[in-house]
Amino acid sequence: MSVKNLLIPMLLITGDVSAASETPEKPPREAPDPLGQFLEHEHIKDRLSLFTETQYYDWYKKADSTEKGVQIVTPVTLTYRYKDFDFGFRRAYIDSENKTPSSAGKVSTWSDTALTAAYTFKELEWPVRVSLDYNLPNGKDTLNADEKNAIMDSFLVQQTQFGEGENITPGINVTRAIGDKDTFGAGLSHSIKGEYDPNSNVVDDVIDNGNETIATLQWQHNEQIWTVIGGLIATQYSTTQRNDIDYYKKGNKFDLNLTGIAALPWQQTQGQQLNATLRLTKQASNENMNNATSQLEKEDDNSNGDTAYLSLDWSKNWRQKHTFHISTDYLKIRANDYLTTHASYDAGKRKQSYGLGYDYAVSNRSSLSLRAKKFSLKDRAEAATDSDSDYRGQNLSLNFNYQF
Repeated sequence: MSVKNLLIPMLLITGDVSAASETPEKPPREAPDPLGQFLEHEHIKDRLSLFTETQYYDWYKKADSTEKGVQIVTPVTLTYRYKDFDFGFRRAYIDSENKTPSSAGKVSTWSDTALTAAYTFKELEWPVRVSLDYNLPNGKDTLNADEKNAIMDSFLVQQTQFGEGENITPGINVTRAIGDKDTFGAGLSHSIKGEYDPNSNVVDDVIDNGNETIATLQWQHNEQIWTVIGGLIATQYSTTQRNDIDYYKKGNKFDLNLTGIAALPWQQTQGQQLNATLRLTKQASNENMNNATSQLEKEDDNSNGDTAYLSLDWSKNWRQKHTFHISTDYLKIRANDYLTTHASYDAGKRKQSYGLGYDYAVSNRSSLSLRAKKFSLKDRAEAATDSDSDYRGQNLSLNFNYQF
């Protein structure tokens, strides 16, 4: 076909000879978007997750408000999934300050780095997950005299250690679904603890924490509007050494956990949910060094009091993106087995807290959470104290989660 014949149909369509000969303008080339390309990359999208949080603790003694402290913990967690592999990274920045005039101390440091790797054999009839956790000791394990004051009671703040040794923890978990409502699981892990020097002003005090072996059993039952989860954790400790000499050995510990989650069934409670958790802990007697015999000996009585913890959370979902929470917690540690006149007697503790929470679904890939709690702690009188010690405090937390 000639060029003339090709032009005729074009003229019939456009009605203009000049239009047939013009070259259409190309749209402007969009500038490359490195971030967008990164987020959409096949090895990133739906595989990488980011979780950041900030935990703020503020406490004081009721009878003497000059006895007080503050701690801010900001962890960053990254997780990555590739096929049947899971990888994790976690590190926190810790700002801990005891403001009590007689025992003031402050530490601002990065924590150790926690690295995790796991592989799940999903094709098995009983899926098996093998894992390896590694604690990289790049935090602050050695403290001077004043810095040690920044280590505060674990019932008042979150972080009571700023670094430790090189720890390696292999583990294995097995799960089994029975029908479409029940799932059973069992796990076993062994943590090999590395040594570290906790005191810069004390010689020959390198601590080699005892290894830990943890066995777990778990059961979950699902119904249409409620779920029950039960678990048992048994922890066995080996001997802790100080400067290569046996120092002490913790008693074996048992934890029983029970959690219930239920959506309220009535029409006027649509979108509301209750979450209740009960945890009971019992620990056997410790073994301490007898200086006369230079041997570890079991305690005459058990210095570890039984622990009971109960938490309740009511939540209301509103317009899908918003969820509101009201929560309360109760913790009680019973007195240990020693006589009240014995130096090792511990009368126990009681802690109560209540708070509000708010969750916001920013998108289908990201969410924000805010929690605010007030708490009170009563440390009961012991042989060396004349009266109970009452503390008051608050805990604020802000969390952000993003799924790439």
